[in-house]
Amino acid sequence: MPSFGEQLRRERERRSISLDDISVSTKISTRLLRALEEDHFEQLPGGIFNKGFIRAYAKCVGLDEDQIVADYLVASGEDQPVPAPLPEAPPRREEFQAQHDEKAWSIPWGSLAIVLLIAAIGLAIWRNRERMAQDQSTPAPRSAPATQSTASTQGPAPTLAAVPGQAANGAVIASTSSVPEVFTIAIRAREDCWISLTSDGKSVFEGMLVAGGAKKISAQHRAVVKAGNVTAIDISFNGARVPTDGQPGQVKAFSFDESGLTTVTSSEAPAAN
Repeated sequence: MPSFGEQLRRERERRSISLDDISVSTKISTRLLRALEEDHFEQLPGGIFNKGFIRAYAKCVGLDEDQIVADYLVASGEDQPVPAPLPEAPPRREEFQAQHDEKAWSIPWGSLAIVLLIAAIGLAIWRNRERMAQDQSTPAPRSAPATQSTASTQGPAPTLAAVPGQAANGAVIASTSSVPEVFTIAIRAREDCWISLTSDGKSVFEGMLVAGGAKKISAQHRAVVKAGNVTAIDISFNGARVPTDGQPGQVKAFSFDESGLTTVTSSEAPAAN
């Protein structure tokens, strides 16, 4: 039985379509198309790009896109289900009874500490009120006539020390917490190009962006722009142009945060057509 890549090659040759024709139509380098037909899946960029390349290949040749993607998942082994974890065994009767007894006899130390703290605060307030009542009931002694001027006997008036977060009149200055600002990434295609856009860990767009088309995404923490042909698009961060140096057919991923471009990774070497 022919392999997945061999089936693609036979369907392409049966329709008299060359790899160069598919490369021109899909903007995917012939090196990646050849790796796909030879079942060298490890040479592909990986992730969502593989499915996108296969859909573009199937559409150009005239095959069922969903069926071809399903066949690829089986051939590459990406559709293998993850085994479910085994359920934990229920505790034995002796262990359950011991846990129940321990909970029944445990003292709620947290609640007890709160009650003691409230009692201490109430006692302090009561003592303070008793002291103030005694001071008000005791008459103040008469002061002796001053023999010298008050200005000469008294020292300089004490100054209040500045307290962080408090104004001179005692008003508390509210502190503002820093909130991440929303930034915007704009993408414009000069040629047909396959792109993938991710905002704060969520996929926003995945597909072919035709020449002259544009996409825009916003994020608070992190945004990622992946392009199947880096020379076919222009990228800007908050209106500022971002350099997208590379070779035709080169796959690159651009990562951004609120400060701007952070990392640029290349998923493949420049194509040799």
